[in-house]
Amino acid sequence: MNFEIQVFLQRIAIPAVASLAGGWLLLSTEAGTENHEDEPLQGIFFKTLLGTILCGIGLLASDLLQRGLLFKPEEWLSWKASYQWQWMAVLIPSSFVVLGLLRSVLPIPKSIANIAWPMLAILTACTLIVSLMEPDMLNAEKWKEELKSLLWCIAVGTVAILLNIATLDNLARSGAARWTPLVLLGQLGCVAAIILQSYASLGEWTLACIGSTVGLSVGSLITRSQPPTFAGWQLSPVVFPLTIASGTSLLLSPYFQSHPLSHWLQGSVLFLPTAVWLVDIVFARYGNAWVRASCAAVICGVLLATILLITKPFQSEW
Repeated sequence: MNFEIQVFLQRIAIPAVASLAGGWLLLSTEAGTENHEDEPLQGIFFKTLLGTILCGIGLLASDLLQRGLLFKPEEWLSWKASYQWQWMAVLIPSSFVVLGLLRSVLPIPKSIANIAWPMLAILTACTLIVSLMEPDMLNAEKWKEELKSLLWCIAVGTVAILLNIATLDNLARSGAARWTPLVLLGQLGCVAAIILQSYASLGEWTLACIGSTVGLSVGSLITRSQPPTFAGWQLSPVVFPLTIASGTSLLLSPYFQSHPLSHWLQGSVLFLPTAVWLVDIVFARYGNAWVRASCAAVICGVLLATILLITKPFQSEW
């Protein structure tokens, strides 16, 4: 099988199909209505739980298949990560299920909103710490300087990711839920364009996240949703962790690049969903969905084109 086709099937097609099915189940549940945030959502438990599990299985299966472990369950527990970031392949799918359980066990929109923020802050900080802090870092000669730089990176990353989560959720609640996953897809596309220039393994993980987001995007384009509260969006248990994965992968990229991109370009990608939301505030007044979506597409497209023009052409050494 051609290598590019193999990567496409393993890293994009499998997560996309699983997320399309899981996203459809999630979107078939209630999101609640305005002025009724205290009323419990009916019949969401099994669909929400099964939907998040399907999305998680697709992402995890993609990683196991790429490592040749999918059909060797006896070796799953003995697997060891070469780099700490590889634990994202477990942390992110697990986060789908954790947030899905939150929505299932506490089906009252206001309750979900109150608990979601601290949970997301913990998940974001833990993912960044686990992914960025290598065990041998403390053995380096300049470990104090490295630790200070790393803690600063974790702090900025946590703020940026949580801000992106908040703005994506706000887009969904403002009537843009159909194309909100496409904004995350735009950021992941930019992240992949940066990472694939230097580190294929991390780039393949980003492609798997892209595949998962593609499945969610197709589902959201078909089904309309307008949640009344934060984290009330049916796709939030999957979109939010993928946002964490996107930001974390981007923050990892400078460690594997011989010529890192400029800070302004890295920052533009890191805060891309927030930038789209800021521009959308202006155009949301007109209420035209096509104009809003087109502006978001232009912003993402221009940034991606800039990255592709600035970075050196990718020559595969996989």
